[in-house]
Amino acid sequence: MNDQFMYESIRNGNSVDNSSDDEMDKLEQHIPLWLEYCRATESIVRDYLQRCRVRIQRFPNARNGHLFMLEALQEDPQIAFQEFRMYHPLFVNFTHILRDEFGLSRGPNVDIYEQVGMFVCILAHGKGYRQMRNMFGHSMDTIHHYFGVVLRAVVGLGARIIRPKPNYNEIPLGHRPCPNKHPHFQVSTVYTM
Repeated sequence: MNDQFMYESIRNGNSVDNSSDDEMDKLEQHIPLWLEYCRATESIVRDYLQRCRVRIQRFPNARNGHLFMLEALQEDPQIAFQEFRMYHPLFVNFTHILRDEFGLSRGPNVDIYEQVGMFVCILAHGKGYRQMRNMFGHSMDTIHHYFGVVLRAVVGLGARIIRPKPNYNEIPLGHRPCPNKHPHFQVSTVYTM
């Protein structure tokens, strides 16, 4: 049964479950006490919520990584250059290359831009994990994990970009050693025992 029906039944003197008049009198005596408890609980909850609201208003610019990246990449391009030493288009292009060609993917709580932002910020300024924790709002373990993930992707990019020319091992004639002039630099046979 709903509480309103029970309260009306008790107030009108009707017995809900055929209880005696003495039990009804006891219940009627407890109703004001119960209402007083409800009022006290309401005032405690209201005070608690008021303190939480004041605390939230006291720190309106609480930073997390997502908000920091939005601010750096969309609102103020100067922040992007100061923090990452890259302009906005270069940073976005670099992130998309790592995502599309080297498998960098979004984590459960950290998107790709935050991952690359933490990595580049550590490299650009030599900042530590503790400073990144304060800047991005992630734990040091999370920062360490995603630094390694982005580092592996960047190493793959480096292997693609930094490679020798196809004719690297061919020596031009002018640079080949002359066996008559340099006999000590000849390759000798390996001695076996």
